[in-house]
Amino acid sequence: MRLFTLVLLVLLVLAGAASAGPLELSEIEDVEALSLGELLEQPVVAASRYAQKPGDSPTLVSSVDAEIIDRFGYRSLGEVLRGMRGVYLSNDRNYSYIGVRGLSVPGDYNTRLALSIDGHGINDAVYQLAPAGIELGLPMIAIDHVEMLRGGAWSVYGESALLGAIEVVTARGATRPGLRVTTTSRANLETASDPA
Repeated sequence: MRLFTLVLLVLLVLAGAASAGPLELSEIEDVEALSLGELLEQPVVAASRYAQKPGDSPTLVSSVDAEIIDRFGYRSLGEVLRGMRGVYLSNDRNYSYIGVRGLSVPGDYNTRLALSIDGHGINDAVYQLAPAGIELGLPMIAIDHVEMLRGGAWSVYGESALLGAIEVVTARGATRPGLRVTTTSRANLETASDPA
């Protein structure tokens, strides 16, 4: 019985790894094929804390939706943010550090970014640190979209929003019907997740 369970587990992992094929150029071109009007119709929440069109937003907001997260295989919030213009990610094998427009203080623990999930602030109450890597503990499958507003946003988000504010909107159960199983392996403090 134990051998059967082991063989079944290995087959499940191999099936998940085989289904996660490489990103094809045609998939990237599909995103680029969207018209400007279609892109401007997607509502953003981060700038004013209520849904509005990007053209009505008082500042520049970048948004990455679940389709792009799945397509590019992002494994953490930091990787999603690294895919945005002007944002870079560094890692000391314990925590992920986010830099915006060339500014990042080593050992800062993202205290100059305000992070909220569904409108609830996630920054630490004592040091105001914002987890961005695997230390956040939020699976990418649970994310509907991520919005980032660059620049000072402390008038809306508080003192920790010197470099910007990050709003993570989680997916609702009705938008992701069915059962989805993922496998995750961890080596050298990096994670890999393959949906089965």
